[in-house]
Amino acid sequence: MRVGIEIGGTFTDLIAVSDNGEIESAKALSTPSNPALGALDALLRWRPDASGVKSLVHGSTVATNAVIERKGALTALLVTEGHRDILEIQRHEKSDIFDMHYTSPVPLVPRQWSIEVRERLDAAGQVVTPLALDARLETEIERLVERDGISSIAICLLHSYLNADHELALESWLRDRFPGLQVSLSSVINPEYREYERASTTVMSAYLRPVVAGYMGDVQRLMRENGLEGNIQIMQSSGGIIPIEAAREKAVNVVLSGPAAGVVGAVFMGGLAGVRDFITLDMGGTSTDVCLVRDLQATLSYDNKVDGLPVRAPTFDIQVVGAGGGSIAAVDPAGYLRVGPRSAGADPGPCCYGRGGTEPTTTDATALMGILRPHRFFGGNLELRLDLAREAVETLAQALSLPTLDVAEGIRRIANANMTETIRLISIERGHNPRDFAILAFGGAGGLHACEVAEELMIDTVVVPEHQGVLSALGLLASDFTLDLVKSHPVDEDRIDLDVLASTFASLEDAARSEFGRYGLDTSDILITPSIDIRYRGQASELNVPIADGLINTAAPNGWIAKFHALYEERFGHSFPEKRAQIVNLRLVARKPAGRIDLAPKPKGKAPSVEAGEIFFGGRVRQAQFLWRPELPAGFTCSGPAIVEDHFATTFIPPGWDLAVHEMGTLLLRKAHDAAE
Repeated sequence: MRVGIEIGGTFTDLIAVSDNGEIESAKALSTPSNPALGALDALLRWRPDASGVKSLVHGSTVATNAVIERKGALTALLVTEGHRDILEIQRHEKSDIFDMHYTSPVPLVPRQWSIEVRERLDAAGQVVTPLALDARLETEIERLVERDGISSIAICLLHSYLNADHELALESWLRDRFPGLQVSLSSVINPEYREYERASTTVMSAYLRPVVAGYMGDVQRLMRENGLEGNIQIMQSSGGIIPIEAAREKAVNVVLSGPAAGVVGAVFMGGLAGVRDFITLDMGGTSTDVCLVRDLQATLSYDNKVDGLPVRAPTFDIQVVGAGGGSIAAVDPAGYLRVGPRSAGADPGPCCYGRGGTEPTTTDATALMGILRPHRFFGGNLELRLDLAREAVETLAQALSLPTLDVAEGIRRIANANMTETIRLISIERGHNPRDFAILAFGGAGGLHACEVAEELMIDTVVVPEHQGVLSALGLLASDFTLDLVKSHPVDEDRIDLDVLASTFASLEDAARSEFGRYGLDTSDILITPSIDIRYRGQASELNVPIADGLINTAAPNGWIAKFHALYEERFGHSFPEKRAQIVNLRLVARKPAGRIDLAPKPKGKAPSVEAGEIFFGGRVRQAQFLWRPELPAGFTCSGPAIVEDHFATTFIPPGWDLAVHEMGTLLLRKAHDAAE
């Protein structure tokens, strides 16, 4: 068996796939105080003995939470003399231009833990001032270690992305004198120009490195104690997996590993259902993640932020909104109903879980409307307390002087509106019409809201794949081993030397093969995908241009400079073909297949049993049919209102929507434009 375990804010999901394609799954409540225990709980719910597991792939939000909650390692920063304030100065930009009290994000390293190193390279990487490893530097570092407890050091020297000699020498010197320190180099973590972003990324990696190493150690120890003898890998933010040893070295690459697994799972299941263009709607207990996928390719972003701090690491272009099943509804100071971003999470969870929650959540509202049935939730393993849900929503209704069920439906509508706005952000604001895409919904609550969100966006197709409640865990097993390498190479288009570019790409490929080999992976079947970051000369940002056919002549009509103009036109609605383009970075993705998942088609069979029930929707009580998803045969059809229940998730089909079951078990929901409610 190959096993994937993904830890979310409320639930921890497990899915296991055997060599003959059989799939088993399990789900457990997450344990925020020690996430590794939630992973172990999911494993034990699946089976008490994991000796038959040949590999475990893991995804988690531990790194993200460590940054947001400021629970990383005590970290120092070594910089070139004169650049001590690089983390404080940041960029002269505001995330909210209308906020008169805006303050910049607080750096992970305070100014007093930033130490200047006497050295200097020029913009070509040539030595201006030799590196000075003197007694003054040793004394300052010794003071931080002994007095302040520094355990990790980030090194970011000026222009080291062109010449790493000084950083490597400084690392060697530190390891000799301070063997207990963990050292992270910007020339390894993020060898790109832009000093602030490179420093921020390296600092975040150093800040997370002991946390990730400790957490991965806990996971490894607990799994070994319970019989797992196979390899352990972890998901990266870019959607590829790496061995656990590599995650310890480049911790920043796993900062968004959980949401990335969901996108990979969505691409895999979307392909099986014949849907190639879609927007993911991954709704869990704490938040909803959305990502645009075109032709089964999710867009990668190389310029991201975590808690307002820049992270230059390849990441799926995922937008997160605080709208989950556990999002708390409340009346704001102006007297309006608000939902999220605060969440009840896994502890105590929504009121209806009966674990001590007292504030109404989206899940409480959905249960009160009859869409979630108490005895079917979580496969019948968690009986919902409708009395507690009603009590919480009634308190809110009294404050608003509105009927309880109307307030419950209002909570859902506001949660839907929050998700709708986030989808507009990754579609319309990126130059895409959302009506050209389907919505692919998954997560514990994605199917509960997808059709209503689709209607707001005038999208007429919703796809709900098999294993929707644990799809992120399935995505872990559908991923390949991946390395993302980059080399800064600033040059104007009229000065491009194709031989130099080819040589640089060859060196990146050699580095990828060497790193794969270091982790004991066979390099004979590696797939190489090069790309180039290009901008118009004088601009401050660039677009990534893939190179499908290798390096081609810049004058060719189908050349990559022409591709850049086309991408610019698509993204911004105009382009400047007459202006000079400029290469900024050369990128290379090395991908090694990790294993296949072969799912069998769903057989056709007799019509499933149907239970009738009442739900509150559209301001009134309606009759609805309740279906058990494991009984639905391929080819089955029905019309809403209907609720399809599963072991770990529920799908709501509103009035005016039709359901058809695809041969691979996917629920295809389509808006019946001529249907009357």
